[in-house]
This record gives sequence, structure tokens and C-alpha cells, in this order.
Amino acid sequence: FLDDLSDIIWVDTKFNAKNIKIKKEFFPNAKVYITSKWNKELIESVGGHVDGIIPRVVDTRIANKVTYSIRGIPPNTPNAKKYDFVVIANTDKSVDHKNVLLTHKLLVDMNLRRRAVIVSNLDVADVKVFSLSEDDKYKLLAESRFYLALSGSEGFGLPPVEAMAVGTIPIYLDAHAYAEWLKGFPVSYECKKEVVVDGLLMDYYKPDVKDVERVIRSVLTMTDTDYEVISEEVRKYATETFRVEPILGKIFKPKLIS
Repeated sequence: FLDDLSDIIWVDTKFNAKNIKIKKEFFPNAKVYITSKWNKELIESVGGHVDGIIPRVVDTRIANKVTYSIRGIPPNTPNAKKYDFVVIANTDKSVDHKNVLLTHKLLVDMNLRRRAVIVSNLDVADVKVFSLSEDDKYKLLAESRFYLALSGSEGFGLPPVEAMAVGTIPIYLDAHAYAEWLKGFPVSYECKKEVVVDGLLMDYYKPDVKDVERVIRSVLTMTDTDYEVISEEVRKYATETFRVEPILGKIFKPKLIS
């Protein structure tokens, strides 16, 4: 295998672009991997070099344990769910590029807020971000029917991928890295603009709230059978696509020993 982990630089956000340049000075032969095509374009736009696209991984061990213990043998049953919606987001408090406040207001306006759980660093949160253990996080995701992935800017977006791994179906903004990796119910965006987050310009997509409302109303009328089918489809997709073994296999190439 690779002789030194310094042969690899792995990043998942434009914020790491400066660090790439610094690390390349010390490790000039290092390979740089990024998490999405969209993110690759952002990194390259600020002078970064990218060798390949490698997604983040989910903990399939915990995901499978939670899936089977909470809901029984798949396909998943929607009546075993405690919540209709869940979202996990650590957002910039001045810009809220993850659209936590937008999500909260949308749920309030649709009289659905009590049927949702928001995990965030903002005051509207039901649970503070980073306060859950990995097991508790996956359990919360598994207890929810849909994941509201309305973030306006994502280099990957791990929580909705983890949600898929336990059969929770994303309702996701059809933009940035979400459009590349998520399966479920896409919603359109109203416009694209640039916002400043931590001193860096970031592409931001504003969700089309009317389209989000339309999709939410539609999914809430799904039959149990339809829900179970889609839930199992996203679960299989996530646990096969984002498990650690094939992803590591793309990075670490076995070397013949003579």
C-alpha cells in the first residue's frame, strides 16, 4: 500500500483550498481528492489542484444495526417512525448558508414544525449540533420519514447520505453536491448567487419554497407500500455506494512486493 499517508490530501470544502497549497509545498507528490464535481470546480476556481473525486463514507455497521433494531427487517415501515422530517446542519450564523431558518419557517408555515426535528447550532434547534453520539444520530435519522436537505451550499453533505443509509428519504435541493449524490425527491432552486462565508465567496442556491411545499404535500400522501419501496431503494444505494471498503480501494492501490 502507500508508504506514507502524506501521499494523500483529502478535502471536502472550498475552505480547504489554502491548506491544499500549503500541504503541497511539503508533500509535492501528494494526490488531492475532493468529494464532488461541484466542489472540484470551486477548488480549481481558487487555484487548487484536484486529482480525483472520492465521496465521504457512512458507518454502515451502525446504520445496519439501527435499521434492523428499530424497524425490523427491511423494507422499512413508515408507521414505525416518530417524526416526519429531520435536518442536521451546522450553519454560518450570519449567512445561514445551510438554510436552517428557511427550513424552520417553512415547517412552521405548513403547520408541520411539531412533526420535525432540527439539529443545529441556531436557536430554532430542538437538539444542539454535535451533541449526539454516532449511535444516537443514526437512531434519530432512522426514526424520521424524510430528511429535509435544503442547504444552499454543500461540497458533499454527509447527514442526508447517512439518512439514506437507514432508509430515510431525502427531499433535497437539486443543486451543488446534492444533485450528484442524493436519491429521493429533488426540489428546484429559485436563484443562484454568491455569499461570503468565513471570508470566502461561496456559490449559494436559494430553494424555490413553493416547489418545496409542493413536494412535501405530495410525499405526505404516499401509500405505505410506495414509501417502503423508495426507502429500501435509497438505503441500498447508500450502503453500497458510501461504504468504506470500495472507497478506500479507490485511494489505496495494492503494490506488488518482489
